[in-house]
Amino acid sequence: MLSILKKIILIAIICVAFSACHHQKAPVEKPVSSFIPQYAKGFCIHYFDNYKVIETENHRYYLTKNPSLIKQKDAVVITVPVQNIACMAQSHWSAACILGEMESVSGICDANYISDTVFHQRYKDGLIKNFAENQTINYETLLSLNPQLLMLSFDNQPTNNMLNKIGIPVVLNSDFLENHPLGRAEWLIFVGAFYDKDEEAKTFFNRSVEKYKSLSVLTEKCLQRPTVFDGSASSGVWYVSGGQSYMAQFYADAGADYVWKENSDYGSFPVDFEIVYYKGITADFWRTYLPHAKSYGDVADENKLYADFKAWKEHKIFHCDNLLTNLYGMGVYQPEVVLADMIKIFHPHLLKEHKAVYYDLF
Repeated sequence: MLSILKKIILIAIICVAFSACHHQKAPVEKPVSSFIPQYAKGFCIHYFDNYKVIETENHRYYLTKNPSLIKQKDAVVITVPVQNIACMAQSHWSAACILGEMESVSGICDANYISDTVFHQRYKDGLIKNFAENQTINYETLLSLNPQLLMLSFDNQPTNNMLNKIGIPVVLNSDFLENHPLGRAEWLIFVGAFYDKDEEAKTFFNRSVEKYKSLSVLTEKCLQRPTVFDGSASSGVWYVSGGQSYMAQFYADAGADYVWKENSDYGSFPVDFEIVYYKGITADFWRTYLPHAKSYGDVADENKLYADFKAWKEHKIFHCDNLLTNLYGMGVYQPEVVLADMIKIFHPHLLKEHKAVYYDLF
């Protein structure tokens, strides 16, 4: 009986070993060097003699001046530097601007929501076309742009399949998934790789890191840390930032205690108004987004219970007017500026000369 059991175990081991070898990827050329981000978790770049490979969680992109060098089957191959791209997010456009490549962007999603004067002039002149609304692509318009690639924010298989059929490579830029402000900003290097401007992007990012760190040091010795909550009701549901989100990190680095800091979510999550009322009623500050509110009276008109919040009573509500500021574009790559805005709000004595750029009190 023992002998039979040993045979069964031996056969199982052989089968597992064969299976592992059968599914193991074929040996590949070793990179000359690699870039592993300091803060971003969603990508890395491997450099070879005549090409580079960007790896994300579920995708791999081969960037080269000579596509014939890439022999991997079904590889997404991009000829660099790219000269014509379509973007689904405002941050993609802003990255191109930072890198001096705004002329390469031929298409954008939701053009009316982009608060950038340079963009609107190019849009008015017909140099950029709006090919999508609310993440819904007009494929006829997109095809007319003949882009080398479409940079998406969300991985959508039906969209990917459709674009593959019409011959437009899809590149997934997941900067919004990062849970640290500097992690989001570091995706500039991801975009820079497609323009062969990796080093320029790294230089820009490293300057942001230095400024961000020097600002966060200012709040480390603050004995008084005000409390803050955020969000607002939308269609009866109140969404707040997760305790492990990039926004929660902003609060902490700006010297504030977030009322949901113990939460484990990386993105926003819904809560009942009763819970928000309980958690936020005594909070010192409230970061909100109420597009129609221009004053504290307007805030109370949205919901009379808002006037019960300490932050409303003491006029310590802050917000960002997304239609007037480029928070979701340039703001992604200027986390040090966003941080300075918040420090000025929470601890005005630390940055007396700072003028608000993105966030300010009502």
